[in-house]
Amino acid sequence: MNKKISIIIPCFNVANYLDRSYASLKNQTIGIDEIECIFVNDGSTDGGKTIEKLKEIERDNPDSVIVVDLPENVGQGEARNIGLTYASSEYIQFFDADDELRKDACEVLYNILKKTLE
Repeated sequence: MNKKISIIIPCFNVANYLDRSYASLKNQTIGIDEIECIFVNDGSTDGGKTIEKLKEIERDNPDSVIVVDLPENVGQGEARNIGLTYASSEYIQFFDADDELRKDACEVLYNILKKTLE
């Protein structure tokens, strides 16, 4: 099944933020089953903390989470571009690893886009 929204999240040394940011994605009213979360570990240098947290998130929801592990830091822009190559949804959203979304953010944005682009 295709997801409605692909959300690309570049990550660099952000292990401390990931629980909260992922919870805000997982609890979206549109449903996590409608979201493809693409976390791009951008060569984090925190002793494996970020990639371990990302793997934990991926294990929690393997049907909705993709983790891309880059061997070296390429910068946020390039990490986003790499994440785009994994996206399969009709709509793309960029999200920072220390952000949190309002519970209905994805649903509201998706409905506006669908209505506007019909």
